[in-house]
Amino acid sequence: GASTATAGASAAAGASRRALSVASDRAVGAASLAADPARLARFLGVFMLGVFLIMISLNFLPALLLKPANFALFFTLGSVTMLGSFALLSGPQAFLQGLLQRSKLPFSGAYAAGLLGTLVATLVMRSYILTAVFALVQALSLLYLVASYLPGGTSFLNMLGRFGGRSARSVVL
Repeated sequence: GASTATAGASAAAGASRRALSVASDRAVGAASLAADPARLARFLGVFMLGVFLIMISLNFLPALLLKPANFALFFTLGSVTMLGSFALLSGPQAFLQGLLQRSKLPFSGAYAAGLLGTLVATLVMRSYILTAVFALVQALSLLYLVASYLPGGTSFLNMLGRFGGRSARSVVL
């Protein structure tokens, strides 16, 4: 009884401390960003370049069977560019530490596997199906990682996932 309540209270306090620490880090980061508009401009420029490269890659989707390398290279380059823009924002060391956080590690690993898998499936194996599978893994993990740097981003993605799961179940059942 009492030990369970103590353990529960301790876990709740630990979760609260972590949440406050993350909120504090984000507030400090936002304040320093507001004080350095040139850094914000560099981030936005590199991020939008990544979006542009991904948009170019999507133009190659209809011809994926004919030229999978064009899609894979533009998509991977755009993906790395988008994610790299966050390294410009927070600094390379802080960015890498963020990717290695316990909550982000599965997505960081999935992103690396998707990135390497997309390139290997396209350039070495020449497998259209594996290219599509690895590109999807890369895209979904990139989406989560980008959302994790935005306030409320992961909560929004979790909400979309729950809504999508309920919608899929209602269609199937």
